Amino acid sequence: MVRSLLSRYGKRPTHRWGQNFLVHRPTLERIVQAAAPGGADLVIEIGPGLGTLTSALALQAGRVLAMELDRDLENLLAETLAGLDNVEVRYQDALAVDWRQLLAVEFAAGPWREVKVVANLPFYLTTPIITRLLEGELPLTRLVVMVQREVAERFLALPGSKAYGAITVLVRYFTETTPVTRVPPTAFYPPPNVESTVLAMEVRSRPPVDTPWREMSPVIRGAFGQRRKTLANALAAAMGRTRSEIEAALRLAGVDPRRRGETLSLGEFAAVTGALKTDCAGSPSHGPDGGPQ
Repeated sequence: MVRSLLSRYGKRPTHRWGQNFLVHRPTLERIVQAAAPGGADLVIEIGPGLGTLTSALALQAGRVLAMELDRDLENLLAETLAGLDNVEVRYQDALAVDWRQLLAVEFAAGPWREVKVVANLPFYLTTPIITRLLEGELPLTRLVVMVQREVAERFLALPGSKAYGAITVLVRYFTETTPVTRVPPTAFYPPPNVESTVLAMEVRSRPPVDTPWREMSPVIRGAFGQRRKTLANALAAAMGRTRSEIEAALRLAGVDPRRRGETLSLGEFAAVTGALKTDCAGSPSHGPDGGPQ
C-alpha cells in the first residue's frame, strides 16, 4: 500500500531528510496512546510523513497542526488527510518556526486545554528541535517523540555513563521522560539501519531545582564542552575565569574540582551555578558585570 501510494505521486523517500515512514500499526497505536490527545487539546505533529499517524491523532484531538518540510508530499497528504476538518498541514521547517508566536495565535483561536507535540525525528534534527522546544519554555504539556535508540539512551542516561551529556541534563530539567516502546527497523518503509525508541516526555510544571535554566546552561555547556578535561579546567576555559576562581566555587558547591562534567547530577550543576554566581558577585577582582575592573 505504501509503495503504491508513493509511486502514484512519483515520490521516493528522501534520505537526507530522514524519511522512513512508519507502517507498523501497533507502534502507531502506542504513540497515540502515549500522547493521549483529547477533544480540547492541540497536537502539533512534526513530520507527518504519509499522514497515517496524523489521521489517528485527528480522531481524538481537537486540532492537529502538522509541520512538513517536504513539499513533494503536498498532493499525497491532501489525499490521505481528506475530510479531516481539524487537520492543517503547514509546509515549513520546524527549526525556523517562531514557536511563541505560533502558539499565541493558536491560543487566540481556541482555548486549548493542553498543547502536545508528536514527532518522528531524524537523527540530525533531534537535539536541535528538543532544545528549541524546551529552552523556549513554551506552554507545552507533553512531547511524544520517536528517536534513534542511541539518542533515547542519551536522554535517559545516568551521571557517570558514556551517554550522559548536556542534552540529558536539559531533558531532566524540563521533563519527566519515560520509554514507551522500542521500534525495530521493520516498522518503517524503507527500513532504516538503526532501532528507534518512542519516548513520552511530560513537561514539568516546575523544574526539580530552583536555579533558572538560563543561569545553568552556560555552566553545563562549559562542563561538557571538553569532556576529557577536569571540571575545573573545562569551566575555566569556557567561562573566562581563572582556575583558582573556578576551584574555589566548586569547593563552595561541595564538588571536587578534579571530577569531570559527565559525573555531575542536575542538583550538583545547580549548586555549582549558584556557587559561581556567589563567587563572582563577592570577588574583589571583578566588577558588577563579572568582568575585570
